[in-house]
Amino acid sequence: MPGIFGNSDSLSANDSIYKPFDAGLYDFDASFSDGNKPQQAIDSTQNYFISDGSPVIFETKIRNTDKNVDYGSLIILILVLFLIVLSKHLFTRRFQQLSQAMGGETSMNLMLREWNPSQSMPGIVFFFTYILLFSKFLQLVASHFSPNSLLLNRPEYYVQILVFTGSIIVLRLLLKKIVASLFRAKELNLRYSANEFSYYLIATLVLFAVLLVILFQPTQTTFYISLVAFLILLIYNLIRSLSIGASMAKFSVLYLFLYLCALEIVPFLLLIKSVAMVISGQLKLF
Repeated sequence: MPGIFGNSDSLSANDSIYKPFDAGLYDFDASFSDGNKPQQAIDSTQNYFISDGSPVIFETKIRNTDKNVDYGSLIILILVLFLIVLSKHLFTRRFQQLSQAMGGETSMNLMLREWNPSQSMPGIVFFFTYILLFSKFLQLVASHFSPNSLLLNRPEYYVQILVFTGSIIVLRLLLKKIVASLFRAKELNLRYSANEFSYYLIATLVLFAVLLVILFQPTQTTFYISLVAFLILLIYNLIRSLSIGASMAKFSVLYLFLYLCALEIVPFLLLIKSVAMVISGQLKLF
């Protein structure tokens, strides 16, 4: 029976060395032929291989390594799922109120009468889960558009992106409080914060589903559908923030637009730039 032994480089006498194939990189498919019929794969080896001695043709195919399990991402998803289920079980009413606050003024008013999400456990939990998932999402998007995708999926890159993401989000929240104090707009900032933490909950659920799709169904179509779904959520959050500010009669639309550009759009662009610098190696924490 013919076999595959390896290859040799015959450029020179010194270089003519036996080099075996790396069997871990290839799958081997065997097909049988009876000489008169076209080559075809035969399930029965008794008639075409043992009895007739038909020739065997081996074909090598590069083994698909895309199905390797990303255990780091899997651990993050399990942790987030545990926190979501635990929060919904322990804070059922607050979970429901927080998920509805982003939908309209009535739901937000009902929630703010009872509790402030920026100072309560459910809001803090989903702030944490959002940072975890958003950092992983940025890492996967960066690796998708980079030729060194396998390198960028390493844990140290995720940790660096996580640090920058968390720092910029926390800094943005602090700047909102400072601006609100300077312009005496604490009520407006309270409503902005309530909408923001409601967004963290909705974004956590959306990102959880998006990451499941990207990790376990990694195709171009599913990736771009997931990316568009998250971008729609970002745009809706921006429009919702603008509508909250517009409901306060003493603030002009121009002021609100400049406010949102400074504290919503600019930090997001700064985060994208930071991730790009981490990927290119220009910015490293360790």
